[in-house]
Amino acid sequence: MSEQVDVARPAREKAESCRPGDCPGERPLSLPRVDDAIVRSIARVHKALSDETRLRILMYLTTGELCVCELLGALEMPQSTVSHHLMLLQNADLITSRKQGRWVLYSINHEVFDRCNPFCEKE
Repeated sequence: MSEQVDVARPAREKAESCRPGDCPGERPLSLPRVDDAIVRSIARVHKALSDETRLRILMYLTTGELCVCELLGALEMPQSTVSHHLMLLQNADLITSRKQGRWVLYSINHEVFDRCNPFCEKE
């Protein structure tokens, strides 16, 4: 994202609240180029993190791999609801799954999760 985009804002696009002489609306701007795929990916992660149930699932998964039946007991929700939340977390790449016999085990995808860990203490 180091590439810059030069943008000249025409005077007609200035906010109505700008008065002549107060607004730098005519100056050329040098803004970073934004990769739309990265923006979509970040938005998907933040949407997944914006729900209490999904945050609880992630907290449980910080202890290690869990199957749906273990999460059902902890969350006290129907299987279809838990599976829906797991699907959204997987779509955001926050968790991964693997099949072991007839069981599907879920775990945190640390490659993505560690970059946006909602549980880490920040100073």
